[in-house]
Amino acid sequence: MSGRKRAAGIHGDAVAKIARKIIRGRMAAGAALPTEPEIGAELGVSRTVVREAIKTLAAKGMVVTGPRRGTRVRPFADWNQFDPDVVGFRVAAGVDARFLDDLLELRLTIEPMAARLAAQRATPADIARIEAALTLMADAVDDKGHYVAADLEFHQSILAASGNQFVASLAPLLGALLNVSFHHSVRSSEGAHEAVGLHRAVLRAIAGRKPAAAEKALRFLIQDARSDIKTALKHAESQAAADD
Repeated sequence: MSGRKRAAGIHGDAVAKIARKIIRGRMAAGAALPTEPEIGAELGVSRTVVREAIKTLAAKGMVVTGPRRGTRVRPFADWNQFDPDVVGFRVAAGVDARFLDDLLELRLTIEPMAARLAAQRATPADIARIEAALTLMADAVDDKGHYVAADLEFHQSILAASGNQFVASLAPLLGALLNVSFHHSVRSSEGAHEAVGLHRAVLRAIAGRKPAAAEKALRFLIQDARSDIKTALKHAESQAAADD
């Protein structure tokens, strides 16, 4: 590993650890973080690394620094929720039902529209990319690949095929969010087989240049995932209660 890559790794690790401490510690807005020397000693890094990590978190809206005030946590509403790193920090700290509900609402707002646009604008290369992702999903069901990665590629391909620069630019954010959604919705081989069929219906509508059908198919797919997630959460709650 080169010195530059190692430095980037140390920096990224420090950013993630400080962010998780903020989220898991449930620090109230305005709460002060430990001093740079204290954080550095705890993480085993230099003050320079801590200082740069704090700057990164400040740019993401999570903290604010000021003379004689030190570094303080900003209100949750000020955090950049569209920053994939912020999403990743929150996921690493553990997601709850509210997070998943809001995620699914966002998906229902953006993805069906993207599918409609893709049915109108997708190039042959766009459709081939979506089809290739679906093939990878089907292979993964039979233990020939990584299902979630293929599922993610399928959905991001549709965003790109929408032909809308702003929708396409949401791919990194939705990538972080979709990863969470998929892990909570696909629980069995049987469920994965069914999901592949639903995805195939989306592809068929896009390739067939049927905007309304594409939008409806992707909306149904997400709503089906929502049902699976709710079932999974209820099971987890029941299991937790039984363990207690």
